[in-house]
Amino acid sequence: MAIVKIKEGYDVRPQGLYVLQVKKIDVRIAEKGPNAGNQFLAWEDLILESPDHPDLVGENYSHTTPPGCSPKSKYYSLFQALGAGIPDGKKELDLDTDLLIGKTFIAEIIITKVNDTERNEFKNIWSVEEFTNLQRRTDALKQKLTGGVPSQTQVVTGSTITPPAQTQVVSEVPSQQTVFTPPTSTILGGGSPSSILTTPVTQNTNMNAPINTGDKRLSSFPT
Repeated sequence: MAIVKIKEGYDVRPQGLYVLQVKKIDVRIAEKGPNAGNQFLAWEDLILESPDHPDLVGENYSHTTPPGCSPKSKYYSLFQALGAGIPDGKKELDLDTDLLIGKTFIAEIIITKVNDTERNEFKNIWSVEEFTNLQRRTDALKQKLTGGVPSQTQVVTGSTITPPAQTQVVSEVPSQQTVFTPPTSTILGGGSPSSILTTPVTQNTNMNAPINTGDKRLSSFPT
């Protein structure tokens, strides 16, 4: 167990969607404030990907949590996303934080103000599996609402990318035949993902109608 001093200077990251990998978790002792003398966990995560801020890929994101929490705590979703939730039928879980090193999760980060000081907080946290399933449902709903062509996906597992079969949609107009090849978007799907580019595209076979290119991010987030 490491005991170090708390100091100001954590970088405040801009709001957006981030793919984070746990690099380090230290046990620290609060030296001031209402929690002085109490332990807390200081996390250092690596930014693997951010569709909103690609320039921050490779940088660190720092945050803190209590050394333990209940399912009712706002911090519990972080442990859950890392596979450290309390098992069914159990009331507690003893966790070795070293087992979380190297694990990946996806977070929507916001900026809040406390005593006129800006700081980051998690608005939403997902496991890779949860986020992948969420996007698939979002794509299916968008297709149903718009009647468009669902976005193609690539499943990334470790360093191996397995693209799906491409589909060609042919639209015929008088004296002209036009072939569309839907673009692809990359979705995380297990292992240590290396990229996340969510660009669902709606194809319109009416040549006189505008084409909706879609949003370059996930279209909605749970609140």
